Amino acid sequence: MKKIILFACIVFHVSVRAQTTMTCEEKVEKLLIEKIKPYASNDLIPYYSEKAGKWGFFHRKTKKIITKPIFHDAYFFQPNLTFYYSFEQKGEDGCTGEVSGSQKHYTVKEIASSRYQVYEAMGTEPAHISYKSFVKSDLPGFEVDEKDKLTYFNPRFYDEINDKPKIVNIFKVKDEYYAVITYKEEDTSYYAVINQKGVSFPNFEKLRHYPAKKQSYSNENDVWFLIDTDKGAYIFRSLLKGTQLKETFNDSPNWRNHEQNIGYAILTIGKQKGLMDLTTMQWRIKPSIKNDFLYLEYASLEPLNQNENGYNSVIAIEMIQENRKKAYIYIQNSKNQYLDLDLKLYKPIQ
Repeated sequence: MKKIILFACIVFHVSVRAQTTMTCEEKVEKLLIEKIKPYASNDLIPYYSEKAGKWGFFHRKTKKIITKPIFHDAYFFQPNLTFYYSFEQKGEDGCTGEVSGSQKHYTVKEIASSRYQVYEAMGTEPAHISYKSFVKSDLPGFEVDEKDKLTYFNPRFYDEINDKPKIVNIFKVKDEYYAVITYKEEDTSYYAVINQKGVSFPNFEKLRHYPAKKQSYSNENDVWFLIDTDKGAYIFRSLLKGTQLKETFNDSPNWRNHEQNIGYAILTIGKQKGLMDLTTMQWRIKPSIKNDFLYLEYASLEPLNQNENGYNSVIAIEMIQENRKKAYIYIQNSKNQYLDLDLKLYKPIQ
């Protein structure tokens, strides 16, 4: 009799557990949407729970915690929220999906169960184009077509062994074309920046590392590069005027994260961090050892304007200014907290 009762209890326990398992749709509705419905989506800020090892949302104005920790990463509505491998419960897979912001009534746009798996990228190699016919001996530099694509170039910019141009990036400044090229001397690779006539610029010759071009804005008459000095440090230098910022920077891998839509970057000088306005090349927040800056983020009710013409095109300064008005911009610190650009700290009331 005891064995029968024990078996019945086990069956009942399994049955109850199965009935309490929620689908991803149910989890998103119950654990997220029901909680955040009364609030504007741009007023939701992520908070980190050390105990759970996950992120939830709290309210920007009241500092009240709105959701339990349900995400593996910190997310903002921009204006939609796209999440990955979230909402796990014990013994269950997570969920991946997208939810619209409050202006679209927190509608689920897509949702699916997600497992932690590694997938290999599949695809076919693009067909090789021979560049031999692009070579023109009577051309001193290079030419482009109406779409700014390379058409012809001088033989010295042709890699005959690999059948490809040594011109690796073409960009435009004030209706003039320029290019980053690569070349070898005594088995050592170098980079340089040339004008369309093939003439290289002083201070942009024989660079050991690829010069990282900053996005160009319509209020600028020059183009800036972040250049590796080959001594574990970086400098900002302009191409046409040869102007150089006085500071020498550490490696800043995140400096280009949001430059195309909000135009700011966190830069490091020794142990000091600051926020650079890339549209003016002036400090928005001056470097200080007290500045605990890791990442830039933003929340918005509507989509920010995006550059539709490729990275080498010029962005209208008015677009950046409008985007900054649309968004709440935050800096994440090493404690997984957020500050605004006035260094006001936002953290939930526990």
